Order: sequence, then C-alpha cells, then structure tokens
Amino acid sequence: MDEPGTYDAVVVGGGIAGLSAALVLGRARHLILAPGLRDILPEVPGARAAWGRGLLQCPHCHGWEVADQALGVIGSSGASLAQALLLRQWSADVTYFPHLLGPVPEEDARRLRDRGVRVVEGPVRELVLDGTQDRGGPRALVAVHVDDGSAGGERVPCVAVFCEPVADAGSPLVASTGCELRDDGCIVTDHLGRASQDRVWAVRNAADAAAHLITAAGDAYRTAVAVNAVLVEEDCAALQDAAAVGRGV
Repeated sequence: MDEPGTYDAVVVGGGIAGLSAALVLGRARHLILAPGLRDILPEVPGARAAWGRGLLQCPHCHGWEVADQALGVIGSSGASLAQALLLRQWSADVTYFPHLLGPVPEEDARRLRDRGVRVVEGPVRELVLDGTQDRGGPRALVAVHVDDGSAGGERVPCVAVFCEPVADAGSPLVASTGCELRDDGCIVTDHLGRASQDRVWAVRNAADAAAHLITAAGDAYRTAVAVNAVLVEEDCAALQDAAAVGRGV
C-alpha cells in the first residue's frame, strides 16, 4: 500500500478492520470520521451485476439517462410507490413491481392507474441481463422476470429499474468512538461536525445517512477548515506554554 506514504500517512491497526478510535487518537491529535454507505440490494438474481446501469436508485439523478424507455420500480421500501409515481415524469412506459411488499392497497393502486403506471404483482424472480459485459462493468438490463403464478412467470421488458436499497452506515470504527448516536446510527454533531467525544469529528454519512456526494463534500470542507483552526490554536497554546516554562513562570 504505497499511496498513503506519498501524503505522509501511516496505516495502523492492520487496516480498517483493526482500527479503533482509541488506537487512532493514540497517534493523532484529532479523528475525522468520513465513511460512506453500503447499499444492501434486493436479494434478486442479477441485481448485483446490474447495479449502476440496469438497476438504479434515484429518478432525479438517473431519470434523464433512461427517459422515454421501458422503466420499472421494484418495491423495496416505503418510498417505492413514490418512486413509481415520480418516474412517470421521464417515461410513459413505467411498471411497478411490488415484489415482496405484497399486494398494492386499493387506494395506492388507483393512484398508480391514474398516473398511467402498470402494476405487475408477485415476487421478482430475476433481473434478466444481456449477454455482454463492458470491460467488467455493470450489465445492461433486458427484462424483469416476475413469478406471477403462471407456469413460466412473466417477463416484462425494461431497460432500467429503480429501487431504494437499504442504506447501511454502520462501521466498527464509528461504534468504537463512544459518541452519541441518532436513531439511524449516525453520529450527533454540531454545525461544524464536532461530535460529543473530545477530538472526534464526523462528516459525510457518519453524520448524515442521506448525504449525497456534493453535500457531503461541502460538509467535509467546512469541518476540515474548523479542525485546522483548532490545530492552529492548539499549536499556539503549546508555544505559549513552552515559553512560559522557559521563563520559569
């Protein structure tokens, strides 16, 4: 692991798995926690291989890329219905797959019909992918195979499907800090990113599970400036203390 040495960084504890807040703070003056999220996808064959190309998360982020094509939404959370209604802004061909959420309540079914969204109930058996793989990247989606109770199930053509994966912001390093946590597992901070434990700061998804790239980067910049200001104050105080000792004060 040569790159950290380029920035005068030292890897301790045998990698992330061996790190703890106490170990880091034993060698550093402050600790800034900046982990990301782990997306837990639906347990559907093809989901992992399609993630980022045929299987997408946010209609606002990716809707334009797949506009005016056959699209779908896999029911994975309470936000899935809203995703299906929202996705109609980008295509007239939208199918909602409740998947394991079960039958769609009549009021929700009426809203989907009024919006022009087709509903295909039953567990999603597979995301059917094309036979090619571009340079090892995500594979293109061809159809959604649904177990609708018929002998072979139903294959619904789709070029992309959206789902809301479970976001896991948990981290052994975060847990080892002893900082105050919110109900979602994120660290409670002030407006600068300072946590409840001394010399510990949190940014990105350690402090906000919903933080996206741009907002997370902005928050990290603000915290970095604040931490550097604290370091300067600590340096000045140390110089003053050393000078006082030299004067015999």
